[in-house]
Amino acid sequence: MNNSDLKGNMEDAKKQKKAINAEIDRLEATFEENRREMLRLADDNKRTSGRYGELLEDNHRINERIHTLLEQMWKLD
Repeated sequence: MNNSDLKGNMEDAKKQKKAINAEIDRLEATFEENRREMLRLADDNKRTSGRYGELLEDNHRINERIHTLLEQMWKLD
């Protein structure tokens, strides 16, 4: 191998390293965007599932109260 070949191989290696680094940078950026969105979705899910539970409990209480009121009304008939 002569100097020209070595220099060409070094240039190729530099280009490959540059391309690999660029892809790694893109992948890391996408990974970070995905991580942020996943955290946001997890937070949204926690909030919405908590609210769903609150509404469900409230509806159970309302349903029980309606039954109680209907029983009282029937007793008045």
